[in-house]
Amino acid sequence: MGSESAADVFDTVNVVVMPILLLLLVGALWACRQVRNWNLKRRGKIPIEVREVRHAKEEEADLAHKLGIEFSKYLAEDSPKPHLTQPPGEAGVSGLAASTHTPPETVQGVFSRWMFHRAAQMPAHAVQLEIIPSDKPCALSTQVMEMPRRRVEAVNFFEGECWGDVVADAGSFCLQEIRRSPLNARHTPRWERWSADLQGYRSYRDALEEAGKGNNEAAIEKLVEAESRESSNVHLRLLRAQLIEGMEGRQGEAIPIYRLCSQVWRQNIEARYRGIAARVNARDKPQEILDEIKDMKYLLSRRSILWRWLKSHCPGRKHLGEAHYWLSWAMTWNRRNGDVIAPFQNKRRIFLRAVRVMELGAMMRNGDVADLEKMGRLLKGRPGWMARYNAACIYATEIDGKDSEVAKSYATKALDNLGRVLRDPRAEFATEWARVDPDLQPLKNSQEGEIWLKSYFGDPENKDHPVAF
Repeated sequence: MGSESAADVFDTVNVVVMPILLLLLVGALWACRQVRNWNLKRRGKIPIEVREVRHAKEEEADLAHKLGIEFSKYLAEDSPKPHLTQPPGEAGVSGLAASTHTPPETVQGVFSRWMFHRAAQMPAHAVQLEIIPSDKPCALSTQVMEMPRRRVEAVNFFEGECWGDVVADAGSFCLQEIRRSPLNARHTPRWERWSADLQGYRSYRDALEEAGKGNNEAAIEKLVEAESRESSNVHLRLLRAQLIEGMEGRQGEAIPIYRLCSQVWRQNIEARYRGIAARVNARDKPQEILDEIKDMKYLLSRRSILWRWLKSHCPGRKHLGEAHYWLSWAMTWNRRNGDVIAPFQNKRRIFLRAVRVMELGAMMRNGDVADLEKMGRLLKGRPGWMARYNAACIYATEIDGKDSEVAKSYATKALDNLGRVLRDPRAEFATEWARVDPDLQPLKNSQEGEIWLKSYFGDPENKDHPVAF
């Protein structure tokens, strides 16, 4: 009797408890997947799946593989860099299929295979290219799908005389449609959005390519063409102003560009900061600069950022892209570029410290007696590379007209801060800008600065040196 009752209990466990445990396991996996998908959509980190390029003829296999590599390279060179993934079970651009070790065709094997594919199918944008016959030598069809629902978002056809131009057109179309999709548009502020005009984005990418080659004039022409098609995108104008500032003797031309960006989008902090810095370098009216710095300090205050973040959630004015923008200034985890800035540090504090240092420099140019010890206190801890660079410029401007010992001490402080800027891995500092910055000219003319620049950048008399001063 005892053995029979034990067997009945065991059968009851197998029949009732095991299915319940299996359902709980499936429910837990489903809940984890939903949380993962929600987190990806919340952070705006929707990956892009680049699939194998389809082809109808066997002799086109090598061409399809090369086109897949070039297409992925074009996507990866975008800014900010997208997250490219390889679809499960496909060769992708690497030519190697995913090692899934297909289980035997049993009930457990089929279930395991189904669970693998369902777990791998997270929210993504799948891009499918196909080589198709055409009257021209090169022709590609492009399809963008929202995964895992396989909803087709955009389809287009491109043909031309050169595969490079066709791949560039297809890549520009895919990136533009992905950025304009509902999954990503909700994380993009209004001043960074792109329209449906393909030529505008293609001109922007051509400008980046020309700038990478050092052809700033050609890049500026491409950006002007892109701005004519994307009039509300402030990123294009900021990039053009940056290229103009890097050209010797043309720093003043960037001021009207920054002023226009600030007038159209007063909420954009980067444009206003760079506009103030350009006016400081151009020796503009000091009192007006101080007034702008005062407005900038209020814009970077916690109260202002909190108010603008709340206003972006108000009914009728709700815009999640701008809400994410303002939240990125207060969070230590910068969601807009995926970078941890520093413990107990955020973008707001970095910019605010740089603005305060810049204010001291503007006060000195206005004839006020600035307390350099206050600047020393502002540079304690981790002030950020922008504050360090502003301090180096201020110390460099104080070299002229001082006796040898005082000038030497100012040059030492300027070089110390400039060296800290160059050692900062998060610094967006270009040595080409130091070559044309008028504030650093006294430092280059000093003996200490000349020795330091030779040891770090090479001989400044060598004009063939890429960063020669």
